[in-house]
Amino acid sequence: MVSRLLNRLRRVWANWPLATRLVTAVLSVLIPTTILITAIVLAILQNTITAQVGNNLHTIAQSTARRVADGLAEEVNNLETLARSQSVVADVQAANGSYPASEAFARQELKRLTEEWTAAQPSGAIVLERQSLPASADLRNFFNRYPDNSGVFVTDRYSGLVAVTSAHGQFSHSNEVWWTLAYNGGIGAVYIGPPEFEPDNNAYSLTIAIPIYQPNSREVIGILHTRYRLQTVINQLAGIDVGSTGEAMLFNESGQRLDTTSAVETRIPQNEWEAMLGAQWRIGQFQSQQSMIAQAFVITDSGPPDINDLGWVVIIRQNLNESLAASFAVIQAATVIGLIGLIVAIVFTVFVARSLVQPVAELTRLAKEAQSGNLGVTVPVGGRDEIGQLSEAFNAMISEIRESTSLLEEKVAERTTQLSAINEIAATVSSTLDINEVMARTVNLIRDRLNFYHVSIFLLDEQGRTAIVR
Repeated sequence: MVSRLLNRLRRVWANWPLATRLVTAVLSVLIPTTILITAIVLAILQNTITAQVGNNLHTIAQSTARRVADGLAEEVNNLETLARSQSVVADVQAANGSYPASEAFARQELKRLTEEWTAAQPSGAIVLERQSLPASADLRNFFNRYPDNSGVFVTDRYSGLVAVTSAHGQFSHSNEVWWTLAYNGGIGAVYIGPPEFEPDNNAYSLTIAIPIYQPNSREVIGILHTRYRLQTVINQLAGIDVGSTGEAMLFNESGQRLDTTSAVETRIPQNEWEAMLGAQWRIGQFQSQQSMIAQAFVITDSGPPDINDLGWVVIIRQNLNESLAASFAVIQAATVIGLIGLIVAIVFTVFVARSLVQPVAELTRLAKEAQSGNLGVTVPVGGRDEIGQLSEAFNAMISEIRESTSLLEEKVAERTTQLSAINEIAATVSSTLDINEVMARTVNLIRDRLNFYHVSIFLLDEQGRTAIVR
């Protein structure tokens, strides 16, 4: 079955014109090869452009994360500067000096002050005293200069309140996590707490606690506290230009969004969150939208290491169609260029095939004319290639055939003349019985018809030994 089909195809192929077979053979290789090469080039272009777009988004995420980290580092640096101010240090030293030398009696004094603070009115003496200290003025100046801070106050080494900017509900903070970690057993450490949403401010804020050191010493004498609102961070992220569908976002280590003014918690599912953190950028679903997503951790080289321990992540997201718009445009342009190139190649193939086959077709036509009897044909020789050599050989063959035909015609004419003369001689012989007349007429006919200069007839004598001219 297969062999019959192949034989049939061979016969069909053999019956096609040479130009058609040549074009078909070339295009059967050219078209699949062009399509394959174009597909490979388009795949490489798409992967390259996609990687470039992903890397660009990752670069934006890195720069944004660095600005967030630098903002936190600047906030800590400003608080540390405030904690070193002379007024704050002096008032903390004075507060510590007011406690009894005994640790036990100091704890009793702290308890007494706490009870007095709890019972006091907003205009009570202990409240006004904590609000009117020089350190309190420094705290108010700091608050006015950096309005993202609230709840700015200072405690002594026993966690008792020293200076505040406004009415404060609690005097002792020894049971607070931030105070314990910032005091750190008298060694001191910068504390940056987890973000919490504050409905009053419509933003996330976090507690920052800075140890206050004895001048020229690493002895902790108090703690500076503030609630830092992430409004500056929100403004920074809102100002990031990621196209018409993109956005920059800040998440904590568990995938909870922080740059929001909504009390409704926005959290990325755990599996999606782990997938995002597994690569610098990726393509996938983000909140039910097919997106290109890039991430970068909020880390700093100059600020306190506590910032790096937060585990915050900046996410840059953009709809996939917009992200790959340039890629699609390049692919479309490359496809059009490929199609144009293919069309040009096909036209060129047809042109070359016709230019190659045309001399052969012309040679075939002239050969058929020669076959029909026209030996005056001549094939034009266009070059010294194989077709040119074939044309020369054909012309030489036709020339030889013409010469052979001419000689043959001459011989036929000669034989015809001879036969005509013979017929006339025969007619003469049969028309008379006079031998002398017959011989005279025969000699004259042979001489005249065959164009001989001289004709003689010799007869033998009766003995058959001598030839006598008649």
